[in-house]
Amino acid sequence: MRLDMPRWGRIPLLVLVPVFSILWLVPLAWTVASGLRPGNAVFRSFRGLNWRTFIPDAVTTENVAAIADGTLGRAIVNSLIVAGATVALGVLISAMAAYGLTAFRFRGRGLIFALVVLAFMVPFEALAIPLADSARSVGLDNSYIGLILPGVGNGLAIFLLRQFYLDIP
Repeated sequence: MRLDMPRWGRIPLLVLVPVFSILWLVPLAWTVASGLRPGNAVFRSFRGLNWRTFIPDAVTTENVAAIADGTLGRAIVNSLIVAGATVALGVLISAMAAYGLTAFRFRGRGLIFALVVLAFMVPFEALAIPLADSARSVGLDNSYIGLILPGVGNGLAIFLLRQFYLDIP
């Protein structure tokens, strides 16, 4: 906020910041309160927005214990493995492809770049079922590699890295 702004110009800011802060904090408070409620008591708090929505009648930590005892920990580890490998391999391969499209002059370079741009314009949802069928047919279903490979060749990453390389003197 500028100090030379007139006092009346600060009023919308002074009103909007608390409003948006409350709008951001309300779902967070409801999530914490729901996590401290026992069993099906979470669904009883849906009957309207009042103070009981945010302050549970009975507080329990059984939901937190269920997270620790269940398979959520393994699911988080699996997600971290897949995400980490996808990002690492994706950046490595995309950086090499972008460098090749930037540094080397060869016939068909423009066509390859056009195909890269076209590739990131196709939504992933349109490719999900064919990718799953392909992974199943080569025996990669229910494996880390089957989850990592589709995210490695990212057309948007190649495009952005190519544009970055073009700006390097």
